Amino acid sequence: MRKLNFIVNPVAKNGYSLKIWREIESLLHAQEIPYYARFTEYRGHARELAAEIADSLAGEEGIIAVVGGDGTLHETVNGVCGRDNIVIADIPAGSGNDFSRGLKLPFEPIAALKGVLNNLNSAPFLIDVGQVTVGGKDVHYFVNNFGAGFDAKVAMEVNRSSSKKFFNRLSMGTLAYAYVLIKELFAYKSKTVRLIIDGKEYEFDKTWLVNISNQPYIGGGMKLVPDASPDDGLLDVMVIHQLSKIKFLFFFVTVFWGGHKNFKEVKTFRGKHISVQSTEKMIIHADGEHIGETPAEIRILPRILKLVKETGSSRPAKPAEKHS
Repeated sequence: MRKLNFIVNPVAKNGYSLKIWREIESLLHAQEIPYYARFTEYRGHARELAAEIADSLAGEEGIIAVVGGDGTLHETVNGVCGRDNIVIADIPAGSGNDFSRGLKLPFEPIAALKGVLNNLNSAPFLIDVGQVTVGGKDVHYFVNNFGAGFDAKVAMEVNRSSSKKFFNRLSMGTLAYAYVLIKELFAYKSKTVRLIIDGKEYEFDKTWLVNISNQPYIGGGMKLVPDASPDDGLLDVMVIHQLSKIKFLFFFVTVFWGGHKNFKEVKTFRGKHISVQSTEKMIIHADGEHIGETPAEIRILPRILKLVKETGSSRPAKPAEKHS
């Protein structure tokens, strides 16, 4: 039987995740299920804890169930990406939870837990992971998306903003993103961007953002890249440029159902290796976490991350493979 480990972010969604953890703990005790839990104490801690768990298993396969938001999941994946002995499970207890939404996993935390418990020893399914190299040396991984420009600026400000806590208390976390987006809209200056996608070069002036996605959602439910798939071996690239600030507001409204794809200022591509360069430095993020500035190199790592086949997932269980 795989060993069951939890990484819990007790402050995710203003402490909502800790409340969820207490419910999880009661259920585990009632069913006499053995487990080990670790709690994050600072930004980046989940990455350290995940690596420690992987090391402690000494080659045996184990599950790390993440109780928190997409940021906690991002850190956990960065701690174990490429490790053959770790299977990840997502117990969504954050404010955005785009990962569970994009993969059509159970969105209610206890339902997600029950899905994990029902599949502790089932064959995991495999998804792609994006790898980002910043400045030629710093390596990061993402499961949702990478962004350069306006969305990275908004994500950074949302994480710093007191408005996120306010809207989380009202269970309206997406509005924090919308509030900061509108506030930053009129101050942002677009840039000239050069992309190299699988060897082909493109240049875009007056660029708002470049988003490279592994699944459709961003910002707590905005369907920015509707056709992105986490297991097709490709990254979906979206460039938004030459868009007036007033028109950007209309663009933003249509993002929730994918209507923005029809804007002539939106360009889409697919590729395995993308280079993002800009005439002026652009803030960049991975899964909504600030990781630096352009230039950046992004690659797809196909089917490298093992996930628990949770009940409710629409994705087929694929046999696990080993990757170097």
